[in-house]
Amino acid sequence: MIIHYCHFGQKRSETTKNPEIKELSLCKGIFQESYKTYSIMKKHLLFIIAAAMLTCSCERLFESKKERLDRMVGAHWDKWKSEGKDTTMCFVDFTEVIPVEWDTMVYLDFDPSYDKEKKDFVSYMNDRYWKENESCRGYAEESLHFWKDSKLVYEISLLMASDDEKGVLFNTRSDFIVRPRNDAKFKVRKVRKFYLIDDQNEEE
Repeated sequence: MIIHYCHFGQKRSETTKNPEIKELSLCKGIFQESYKTYSIMKKHLLFIIAAAMLTCSCERLFESKKERLDRMVGAHWDKWKSEGKDTTMCFVDFTEVIPVEWDTMVYLDFDPSYDKEKKDFVSYMNDRYWKENESCRGYAEESLHFWKDSKLVYEISLLMASDDEKGVLFNTRSDFIVRPRNDAKFKVRKVRKFYLIDDQNEEE
């Protein structure tokens, strides 16, 4: 005859007569079920976290340079406000929001139909920018150019779609601004959903 033993070396019939062993077996079963439930919940939670991180990464991956600039300037303004600072004196340093090394920043609002007589403009476009970006020759544009050792390393088109009612806007009387890296701070004001970039040098 085959005698079946439980984990404690007792006959199965004996375990039914021992309440302590029955209680221990019951606790073991509850623990095993709880552990299974915890493992399932942990897997689901990790999946949700991974999906959320992937979604955020994809959004960042496909965002345009203008959208990145909007996000970075907006986050800077929000942080300034959350720290209780005077938002009328909020300044953004473009060395902190541009993701590449650069030594010269150029802002321009250029229209070849109207600006052909502006020598500094034309000289810059002909002698520098269009040599680096020939495909843009002759087109109107509002953009930021960042140079490193006389090479164009980063540019952001600031032209907005007609239905784009948010983001960074340069609020300046000048249509051509050249700044070295150590002088690239601009005042930021929030008006509705826009972040207006003011050239503080114009206020002096």
